Amino acid sequence: MRIIAGLLEPTSGRVLLAVAPAGGNTFRILPMSALQSGSGTAGVLLALDRARWDRVGTMSQPELENRVNIDTAHQQRLREQFQLAAAEQPLEGLMRASRLKGREVRSGNDALGTVEDVVIDFNNRIAAPVVKLAAGFGAGESRVLIHFSRLQVNPDGQAPILASVGRGDFHALRPGHL
Repeated sequence: MRIIAGLLEPTSGRVLLAVAPAGGNTFRILPMSALQSGSGTAGVLLALDRARWDRVGTMSQPELENRVNIDTAHQQRLREQFQLAAAEQPLEGLMRASRLKGREVRSGNDALGTVEDVVIDFNNRIAAPVVKLAAGFGAGESRVLIHFSRLQVNPDGQAPILASVGRGDFHALRPGHL
């Protein structure tokens, strides 16, 4: 099994689900809580036999494009297959972490930079965009992680991501995140 994407809440950055290829244009949707950190060359572990793997719910490529909503029946299957507690909230309005790549990050009239990548803290199930800062915001080719609590993300397209950080936040920039 290879994880190719994480589905996250765009308001908090919480990564709730993982996406794995199932063949062709179909992908299996797995709860992050069912995955364990591996060691050595085994990056992620999932303890399922082939029969149970074949019953894991799937979604098609078009269903994973913009806002991702996991319907009630799919959520129920996930709870049963992975012995999960009932979700505190519906799994609606999620987005693939990779959909952030290339998006402009703005603060007011300032273009802060561009999302170059998204990192996922597997143990804490949280994501943060890696932002390559525009000229004037950092030294040289500076990159920073900006926590989702400082961002307003529209998951429906290529609209700029709005940030509640500004030029002053970068004067004493050190490696780390905002």
